[in-house]
Amino acid sequence: IAGTTASLRSAQSGRKRTQAVSLAQEGIEIARGIRDDDWSMFQGYSGSYCLGSDHIPSPSGGACSPNITTPEGSFTRSVSFDWQNPRMVVTMTVSYPEGELTRDVTLTTYFTQWK
Repeated sequence: IAGTTASLRSAQSGRKRTQAVSLAQEGIEIARGIRDDDWSMFQGYSGSYCLGSDHIPSPSGGACSPNITTPEGSFTRSVSFDWQNPRMVVTMTVSYPEGELTRDVTLTTYFTQWK
């Protein structure tokens, strides 16, 4: 019974992590879309933002609350923009509870003006 319970927990943990990675990748694509739509506006982003299921970055004010709900659970997606001339460093973090712990998945990419 203990082995089955551990196996089920591991499978659930894997599903949550996979969902978190997917949400982080989606967030990077949202940032890419903002860059592609208006480079000047994109350059104006600085600091930390919350990025919920509405796909609109909103200033975080310090911390984001869970802002995405999926069948796997509640996730918090945040993004930070750091201008390092001539590129923007975008770091996407998705957090989710797992038992008593909070797990994070973080992806970082670099954007330049390509148009």
